[in-house]
Amino acid sequence: MATQVALGELSKILQQMELNRREDRTHHERVLQAHIQMQLQQIKQMQQQFQKQIEAREIEHCRRQPSQKKETPKIPKFYGECDPKIYLD
Repeated sequence: MATQVALGELSKILQQMELNRREDRTHHERVLQAHIQMQLQQIKQMQQQFQKQIEAREIEHCRRQPSQKKETPKIPKFYGECDPKIYLD
């Protein structure tokens, strides 16, 4: 009879240990899920920041004036027939 009582108590202890193990596992899974969600939110925020930077660069690029080509003045050829002082003016 004492053996059956001891086995019954041992069975209860084992059941309680199993419940505790399951609760701990569930708790750890929740903590892990919360951590994963936090990391995902940080990644999403970083992606949004990068997207804003890309958009800002595109807007800045669109605002730039097209490059203005510098036109070189056309200098008439000097054939030596004219007065050089007049040619320089």
